[in-house]
Amino acid sequence: IYDNALEHYLDTHPIDPEHPFLAQRPKKWFKDIFGNIWKGQGHVRSHIHPDSWITACYYAKLPDVMATKNERHQAWIEFGRPPDYLANKPDPAFPVYQPQEGLLVMWPSYLYHQTIPFQSSGIRSSIPCDFVPIS
Repeated sequence: IYDNALEHYLDTHPIDPEHPFLAQRPKKWFKDIFGNIWKGQGHVRSHIHPDSWITACYYAKLPDVMATKNERHQAWIEFGRPPDYLANKPDPAFPVYQPQEGLLVMWPSYLYHQTIPFQSSGIRSSIPCDFVPIS
């Protein structure tokens, strides 16, 4: 699934000498795949993947609270908000996306991202993957 998604990403984001990210593309990389399983509550604080070029996340199992467009966006993914230690004041709105079971999302690894805290009796399971350049 990750190889097909990366191929699609590369096809739809061609090398662009005028773009700081798309100007260069690694020739080879390896996949670093790991898993997250939370039951009842949890979240991941804002971070980047500094050794990676592209990051992907596959949503395998999601709690019921995510099936609706809940006001607090529980367990959704948010992009762009830097971590608290960067003193990100004032607090503007950042884009949030509602994951769905079976969805795979990809983004440049330099982009800050986090999950919104959630409380539910269900399980939230995701399988992130980093494409780490080796040449």
